[in-house]
Amino acid sequence: MTKAAQEKLHQYFFTSYEDLTAGDFLPLTAQDKSKSILYMGSPDFSLPLLQSLADQGFNLLAVATQPDRPVGRKQQLMPTPAKLLAESLGLPVYTWPKLDPAHIGDDLDTLQPDLIITSAYGNILPPEILDLPPYGCLNVHPSLLPRWRGASPVASAIMAGDQETALSIMEMGPGLDDGDLLASCRLPILAEDDTPSLSCKLADLSAILLPKILPAWYRGLIDLRPQDDSQSTYAKKLEKADGLLDFSQTAQANVNKIRALTPWPGSYTFYDGKRYKILQASVAAPCSLQPGQVVRHERELWLACQDACLRVESLQGPNGKRVEASDCFHNFAEGSYFGI
Repeated sequence: MTKAAQEKLHQYFFTSYEDLTAGDFLPLTAQDKSKSILYMGSPDFSLPLLQSLADQGFNLLAVATQPDRPVGRKQQLMPTPAKLLAESLGLPVYTWPKLDPAHIGDDLDTLQPDLIITSAYGNILPPEILDLPPYGCLNVHPSLLPRWRGASPVASAIMAGDQETALSIMEMGPGLDDGDLLASCRLPILAEDDTPSLSCKLADLSAILLPKILPAWYRGLIDLRPQDDSQSTYAKKLEKADGLLDFSQTAQANVNKIRALTPWPGSYTFYDGKRYKILQASVAAPCSLQPGQVVRHERELWLACQDACLRVESLQGPNGKRVEASDCFHNFAEGSYFGI
């Protein structure tokens, strides 16, 4: 490589997966692989990137993840998916309850990572940790930053009816997802996408994009792009109450909510005082009925919304069993109402 090529700053902002695969990347060297990485992640979203870094021979020192949590009726302690994968890879695992330098300082002094990578770790890194590694701290975020900073970027994009999202990589700072961007790759949001399917696509994208740009990052050759704070939006942490459907909104808005809040907290409504989860739905024909009014169209269950009917395809009743609407539509009287 010529000196001019070595000194060239690279931009890695891709408009599509095809654009990414055709991108120009610096080769991965033994020196790149020698730089030590502390990986911080917890849920399934963090797994493809961790596996990719391990497969490509990057120097993974350890994995930090959330502590084991009680799950289910028996409240059995369960490890995070990242912990299970780290153990299978033979990596040390740290489950710090808090990122307090006074308590984890000895561990960090022992590890002395050259780089920290976070992917859905679950906690904000304090300045003492951000300033520790010589190559900084990089965060993988599943949104088209600065749109949807925060805890639920995938669900928020679907719920808002966005036509596209992105996998973004930023240099972390003290603010919430507001660091300068190293790279991003855009991804269309398809009509059939829900939060699990779109999250899976973005996680797989992270496993391709970040390893490809690390050689340029190590050499200081990435042209960082500051975020435009005036264009930022916030993706709040989801709560159970967010799942309540509102039939005074458009049918498409309700479909988007159902897709976005799958599997948790789920989208729900009430009929005859009983709670029903709406698991799958689509937009049916336009209508001008009262919000929530039942229309039995052949063997289909339709619910009137602001502009059109919502075609309920599957739901879960008070007994907790999933049922196809075509098998239970007769339980809901024509002209009665959901939402009360």
